[in-house]
Amino acid sequence: MSKSKFVITLIVLAFFLSSCSEDDDIHPNHSLILGSWKLVSAESSTMNTFQINGTSEQTMTKNSHHNIRVTTTFKEDNSVTSKGASNIDVTSLINGIENTTKLKNVPSTFNGSWLIDEEKLILTTIEGIEEYTIDKITENKMVLTINTNITRVQTGITSIIVSDTRLEFKK
Repeated sequence: MSKSKFVITLIVLAFFLSSCSEDDDIHPNHSLILGSWKLVSAESSTMNTFQINGTSEQTMTKNSHHNIRVTTTFKEDNSVTSKGASNIDVTSLINGIENTTKLKNVPSTFNGSWLIDEEKLILTTIEGIEEYTIDKITENKMVLTINTNITRVQTGITSIIVSDTRLEFKK
């Protein structure tokens, strides 16, 4: 996967996706999600492992969002919209060499539908279906996480992608 496709994939994952020990926050009241939420924190990390002819190589990427101006609105008809942008610092560690790229005004715009099933928030957009864990939801705070583990084999190359993302929203 090219570096730009990889970065774009991480950005998309990052906008959709904390931990909480209170049981009341784990089984959310569906009405708590309704309304407009401002994204206040977005962090993600991804480990790529490539296996070719018996050898293995890993890359690590961390995304840190700042100057976040993204609002996501959940409506009673189960539609969801998100618009805005943020700056993202993308730090990669490849072959022991660390490199940080600063991306400015990265847009985050999508329309779709939402559904809550137990402690999962399921979003359906043109990009597909994403399932997020609701780690916390109250009247004014929501924390979502998404953990992805994908294995692909293409032309003799095995790619294992493990990604963890945490998003925090406030009303």
